[in-house]
Amino acid sequence: MEARTIGFWQDWLLKVEDGGSTLKLGDVLAFATGLQKIPAAGFPTQPQLQFLHPEDGPASFPTANTCALILRLPVFPTYEKFEGAMENGINLAGQFGVA
Repeated sequence: MEARTIGFWQDWLLKVEDGGSTLKLGDVLAFATGLQKIPAAGFPTQPQLQFLHPEDGPASFPTANTCALILRLPVFPTYEKFEGAMENGINLAGQFGVA
């Protein structure tokens, strides 16, 4: 399931990059890191992906720990559900404390 989610993540990022979304790559970066662009010296730690499995509790939308640079992706059986969760989760999260 996690390997499939990585594939969904890659496909979705390509769609965002190609303009097939209301989001921009900068929106995704800001959601995941709290930053609007990659720092010139890079990130202090390697950004990580983790997974939100339904059996672990409610996992309808992505979450992020901007201090630890961890993006948690929801695990869904179809790309359409994954895409909807990513679009809605990031759009509805707003931009809190963007540096």
